[in-house]
Amino acid sequence: MPLQCKSPGLGSAMKITFKIHFNTHFGQQLAILGNCDALGNWNPSQAVFMSHIDHGYWVANLELPQRSHYKFTYKYVIFHGEHLEWEEGQNRQLQAKGSLKHVECQDYWRSSCDPRNTLFTAAFTKNIMARKKPKKKARTSHADWVLRLQVYAPRVKKTDHVCVLGSDYTLGNWNPKKALEMDSKNFPLWKVEFSPKKKAQLLEYKFGIRNSISGEITTIEQGANRKLWIPPASEKSLVILTDYSLSYPIGNWKGAGVAVPVFSLRTSSSMGVGEFLDLKKCVDWAKACGMKIIQLLPINDTNRTGSLSDRSPYSAISSSALNPIYMNIQATAKGSRYISQRELEQLRRIFESNPNLDYASVYENKLKILKTLYSEQKEAFMTAKSTQVFFNENKHWLYPYALFRVYSEKYGHTNFKQWKKNAKFRHNLHVLEWNRHLPLIKEIAFWVFIQYHLHIQLHEASLYARQKHVVLKVDIPMGVAKNSVDTWVYPELFNTKVHAGAPPSDIAPQGQSWETATFNWDEMRNNQFAWWKSRLIHLSQYFDFFCVDRIPDFFRTWEVPKEAVHGTLGMYNKTIPYYIDEIRKKGLNFNYTRFCKPYIREHILQALLGWRKQGVSEYFFDEIEPGVFNFKDNFDTQKKIQVFFEKRKREKSQDPFDSILENILMDLHDEVLFIQDPGSDSSYFHPRHSLMKTRSFRELDAHSQAVLKEMHADYFNSRQEDFWRLEGLWKLQAVRYATEMLVCGNAAGTIPRCVPAVMDELNILKLCIQRMPSDSQIEFAHPADYPYLSVCTTSSHDMAPIRLWWESDREKAQRFYHSVLGKYGPAPRFAEDWLCKEILAQHLHAPSMWAIFPLQDLLAINHQLRRDHPHEEQVYDPDNPTQQWQYRMHLKLEDLLKAVDFNSDIKELIIQSGRHSNY
Repeated sequence: MPLQCKSPGLGSAMKITFKIHFNTHFGQQLAILGNCDALGNWNPSQAVFMSHIDHGYWVANLELPQRSHYKFTYKYVIFHGEHLEWEEGQNRQLQAKGSLKHVECQDYWRSSCDPRNTLFTAAFTKNIMARKKPKKKARTSHADWVLRLQVYAPRVKKTDHVCVLGSDYTLGNWNPKKALEMDSKNFPLWKVEFSPKKKAQLLEYKFGIRNSISGEITTIEQGANRKLWIPPASEKSLVILTDYSLSYPIGNWKGAGVAVPVFSLRTSSSMGVGEFLDLKKCVDWAKACGMKIIQLLPINDTNRTGSLSDRSPYSAISSSALNPIYMNIQATAKGSRYISQRELEQLRRIFESNPNLDYASVYENKLKILKTLYSEQKEAFMTAKSTQVFFNENKHWLYPYALFRVYSEKYGHTNFKQWKKNAKFRHNLHVLEWNRHLPLIKEIAFWVFIQYHLHIQLHEASLYARQKHVVLKVDIPMGVAKNSVDTWVYPELFNTKVHAGAPPSDIAPQGQSWETATFNWDEMRNNQFAWWKSRLIHLSQYFDFFCVDRIPDFFRTWEVPKEAVHGTLGMYNKTIPYYIDEIRKKGLNFNYTRFCKPYIREHILQALLGWRKQGVSEYFFDEIEPGVFNFKDNFDTQKKIQVFFEKRKREKSQDPFDSILENILMDLHDEVLFIQDPGSDSSYFHPRHSLMKTRSFRELDAHSQAVLKEMHADYFNSRQEDFWRLEGLWKLQAVRYATEMLVCGNAAGTIPRCVPAVMDELNILKLCIQRMPSDSQIEFAHPADYPYLSVCTTSSHDMAPIRLWWESDREKAQRFYHSVLGKYGPAPRFAEDWLCKEILAQHLHAPSMWAIFPLQDLLAINHQLRRDHPHEEQVYDPDNPTQQWQYRMHLKLEDLLKAVDFNSDIKELIIQSGRHSNY
């Protein structure tokens, strides 16, 4: 039990001094909070405030009643008015014998902005640097005056340990062979106790790293010696000096890895698609190449229709359930009397003969086999203790998911709003325990059966990766499908009346609109971000690192009305709109009809339609005054126009001009300058993104154009920055601290200025892509300019890999050849293996913590192994239906493991860049 400290009084026997160095700003006050009465029991109103002495040092003293042993936890905090800032990291622990008269804790402030904090995440402490608890008992001292040296050092291999050597006899007088071994029981905190031979001396020391087998010191920290004044011995005292991190000679830790979707893997046991158990072979190959991370795309269940539209891993129907297509059927069917391994092998060979993923066929056949297996194993599965445990531990998401799948099969679709009496989820079902009397138990148990075996297989792969010290990293989609388990169970957490999307850009001039719901952040904050925390805790069973897709959405989300098709008509949520009086004060004569309704004039229709103008005008528009048109009610939204032309196509009554006309009408809907803020009663307005590209803008007078350009620039930049910073900070704090996983955010492209600063503050790594620089003024980013807290890569899943890009855009490739690679003369027609190798090497030498490359770009450095046709390598190309989520390796992972020369080349590149050694 923690010590229940009491206020000073008669019988006080031990004094504790807390001392910390921290340079405060005006108005800041340092304090201590802990789990005992004397430290406020974590209640900020009862905090122990510290006194500033000099040179940035703060001190607080406590007197405690006599006990046989003292043990409590504490943390430092900063008060600034009503604002409270906690130091980073886990709670500090103080343990001391009751016979002591004085304990002094000399600590340091652990800043949330320190990039070394990333080494305390699960990617390092539970994977790359994971170690077992030591069997040897920690060294203690029974002298009257004892020094306990402590240092936080997660960056130590499991075969090594931290030691300390120094100027005193007890520290070996700088003899490395006599350095004191430190205890790792509370890893990543290392500690050792000793009593210096000489008192009243300036003790100098350094930390080192020693191999536990050979006893050889492999690393001694660089820089000046650490120093501590040892006072003359007096009363029985303990000084606890805690240092933060070692100073490594090679600087920051860096690693390298591969990015590949699970569905793209290929082994001798996979059945038409990469599977969770294939990850074990991928781990072996990564290890052989000196890589320490495997990056995956989302792995959740996306199956809504049983068609090709289910392929996208970013359109999940559940934020927790795994996709059944990743099941290794052979492992699940072992010992089956209904399905033989020979039958499965025949089916496997048929599917594996396809160079790409035939998603619908593979999923359909796997589901059919699983139903047969379930019918055979049903009785044993339903009564098994392991089933009961799995269900009861996961029922908060598992039961709603299973019920959702049952109802979607019953009704033939996932639009739960049309499920009649089941349109609303009954939350009392959450509390049910696993038993045979659950509603729809027979149907539900099938989906529990599938998720149970998926969990077993992914957990096996995850455990294997951790044992091999290879990190598994996964992307998580920012949104969820509008018809999903999550929106069915927690409708209050999502905005389903709008779609998530993206504003217009050079790549997508009309913006983008996706079939995903956005978040109701206010409601999420009200319930302490329980949905996000549950989602991430569940994910942390398998992964030690995750990347949030579209991290700028935490600051502001582009929301597109359901009636719109183009992302152009969206707006950011949340923003500070313009009040109508503010618009007028800026000198703009605001006219609602002129600025907020589609700008359609006769001369515009004539230019767009030519001789068809008369017929089209009469059918789609009302002429409200001479030469001025509005859409008829039947066509007054883009969605209505889309439905109209889809109907004509189904009825086969379309005209060859239909596709052109549909685009013209859609674009005319985009001809607005302002969008009214929802629910503002025509009082607040948002400038339309990229309004300067509209005909409506071009036909304004020069003064109005100047005012609008200034308002547009202000609205999408400086006006929102402080507001967006606060919005992003409180949301990302909840996500960052929900688990111990390392966090990365995809913030590629042009983003608000506040985003990188908040990510740095929270130690969230940035994704850096050379061909998508964050600086809009440059064409290519240079890896040498990347920050340490980043993941650098040559391309992403929705971009052309190096070889395809090189051949597709010759002009850009030529500029890249000169400006980035520093070459002269004409660029090669094809991205030769040596050229791809140079690009990889450039990234490996970047300051980034991680360099992670698509598998296709790694294979590109070997002309014998890489694919013959680069156009077959892109994972997702929105403009090419044949390249959408169906890419698979053309080689088996077993073949890659045998490619010794290639693996050695990769490993040598990694070694030369300093990404192989831990120190």
